[in-house]
Amino acid sequence: KRLVSFLAGEMDWAQTIDLIKQDTRRYAKRQITWFKADPDIHWFFAGLEDYSTIRERIRDFFHHC
Repeated sequence: KRLVSFLAGEMDWAQTIDLIKQDTRRYAKRQITWFKADPDIHWFFAGLEDYSTIRERIRDFFHHC
């Protein structure tokens, strides 16, 4: 969409890049909101949890599917 506007001469390259970045941030925010609302998604924080705990949680999850 943004590139089409650029190619049509409706905006310059810098504006095109800025709008693509803005659109990407908005899309990522919507994805995060959607994932947080899904009760079946379990978040892992690799820097805060040790890998053996994460591995056990994953194994337990698959054993209960």
